[in-house]
Amino acid sequence: MGVLTNDCLILHKEQLDFYDENGFLIIKNLILSEKLNQVNDLIAYVIKLESDKNNILSSDSNELLHKIMIKLKKNTASSSWIYQTINCSNIFKKFIHSVSLDEIAKQLLHLDSIQSLGTNSSSLRIDVPHDKKNIRDWHQDSHYFLDNKNASDSLVVWIPFDDVEEKNGAVLICPKSHREGRLESVHVEATYGISEQYITDSKKVEKYEQIIANCKKGDTIFFNMDLIHKSGVNSSDEVRYTAQIRYTSLNKPGFRPPTDSFSYTN
Repeated sequence: MGVLTNDCLILHKEQLDFYDENGFLIIKNLILSEKLNQVNDLIAYVIKLESDKNNILSSDSNELLHKIMIKLKKNTASSSWIYQTINCSNIFKKFIHSVSLDEIAKQLLHLDSIQSLGTNSSSLRIDVPHDKKNIRDWHQDSHYFLDNKNASDSLVVWIPFDDVEEKNGAVLICPKSHREGRLESVHVEATYGISEQYITDSKKVEKYEQIIANCKKGDTIFFNMDLIHKSGVNSSDEVRYTAQIRYTSLNKPGFRPPTDSFSYTN
């Protein structure tokens, strides 16, 4: 996994080289189950708040996380309220900062100091079974997040809150595809209940091996913003919960804060 020194994980050179070469790195058993369980408990609590309003009564955490969340997803107002409430909660925000991924992000971004590291758009993702409105086709995150002109100066951390495999929507990745930089894409605007898309040309995708990034609870994926990847389809009967944290380099000439209206595509 790396070398743990003063609660900071120092990555092996082989891990750093793998990330640079392939555009992603999976670190096994990185996050303690108890931290993940605290967020799962929060999610169940927030779902119960909304389900009680809708007279869908239950106190069973597993039922709330899956069966009842699937029911509430059909109500856009309810599912939106749950999503926004969890993301603004103190427990979720504390989780993002307590998992201590800063040092790993610093190493992968080849930064000399933690002072040069920023965090942007940390969020929980909720993927109910067979929902095709909000999964993303093959894409690069660099089209959605323009903090740095060079996408290699930013990365995404993907954290599952339970085991994730093909059946419940493991991410699909094209290793080495980040080397081409930000590619042209087809922009599909968001409509009511359907996510915005920047879709990568299928001919570009076909050039690369496509792997399924299976993860156990506690595993974490780091990937380059230019890496071509897509959402897996959740064909199970349970909801898939994941968190994404986006780190960026503050000391690069092309850096612009996320609130800046500057666009590199202008």
